[in-house]
Amino acid sequence: MHRASDLPLFVFLTAAVLLGTPSAPAAQTAPAVYTAAQADAGKGHYATACAACHGADLGGADAPALAGPDFAKAWSTQTTADLFKYVQGMPPGGTPLPDGDNLTVVAFILQQNGAQAGDTPLDATTAVKIGGIASGTKPPAPAVAHRR
Repeated sequence: MHRASDLPLFVFLTAAVLLGTPSAPAAQTAPAVYTAAQADAGKGHYATACAACHGADLGGADAPALAGPDFAKAWSTQTTADLFKYVQGMPPGGTPLPDGDNLTVVAFILQQNGAQAGDTPLDATTAVKIGGIASGTKPPAPAVAHRR
């Protein structure tokens, strides 16, 4: 025989089975702060204005790395606006790119550190912590189709 004191436990367990267990909250997605078109344009500007010192692969040469774990560690607490200001001052002693081109370079740097592109263009006032959007891990190379 069942005791009356067992009834609340039975009701609770039955409700838990029927309703399921609470799920964990969904992981938040990092904000997308630049467009793919900006990063594509930035790749060209980077190649002509930045690669000689920072390396074609952004890994650093005569200047600090702009991609990878060293970049992620150095820039994780700074914002996209801080990175834009840094890029505006490049190259030291040389002729800087126009601000619009600098924004595309920043978008390319973010892309090469794993930040995702979106629909909203990066602008000079965008101030998102880099550590919240970029992991320092390069995105996978696009697949190359082979012809027969």
